[in-house]
Amino acid sequence: MTTLAELQAQLLRQTRQRFARNAGRSLIYVAMGASDAVGVGATTPSNGYVERIAARLRSHFATTRAVVVHNLGVSGYTLGDIVQYELPNVAALRPDLVTLWAGANDVMESADSDEFREQLTRLLATVQRSGAELFVATVPDLSLVPMIRSFPPWLMPLGDAGSYARRRSRELGEIVVRLVPVYAGHLVNLPLTEILAHPNLVAMDGFHPSDAGYARLADAWWQEISRLLD
Repeated sequence: MTTLAELQAQLLRQTRQRFARNAGRSLIYVAMGASDAVGVGATTPSNGYVERIAARLRSHFATTRAVVVHNLGVSGYTLGDIVQYELPNVAALRPDLVTLWAGANDVMESADSDEFREQLTRLLATVQRSGAELFVATVPDLSLVPMIRSFPPWLMPLGDAGSYARRRSRELGEIVVRLVPVYAGHLVNLPLTEILAHPNLVAMDGFHPSDAGYARLADAWWQEISRLLD
């Protein structure tokens, strides 16, 4: 009987072989998400995590493949918005690699957990059918975000913005952690606790990462992505 470790090793070998076979053809990278995908909070979009990932991909494939980036991210988008407006573009772009970071706006807008699960299932299944390698970031604990800690009690349900944000972040985050592996996606654990605890890693708006914060995020994304490229 094949063990889980053996199966994972087999899938890893197959993925690396596929990237090697496609040498000479452009690698298509599609980024899905909201304001963090756009790079809000950075001094320039090129300092956001998407462009940093793209730069590392170009460096890795410097002599074998061109890298084409399609950033579909739109500020303010919830997962439902991503599914409605970004997901329909994915199949036509024929991506090799897709990144997704969603959930923060869903917490802020008190998204229904069942709807969030259904939307994520639809997205994961669609990207899986495309044949792309999908990397999905975990949902951050928004109770740690400086801006939310400054909210008046009446602004969020239960009269306690911190407790509410923590509970909802955990609920949606658990859905992501459980569903992504089912559809052969790769989870990316972002070091948000570390970033949000350091004033130099948070932008002036108290909500998004700074240039240095995005650099830390890009490191976390690349740690998972590079495993498939070695």
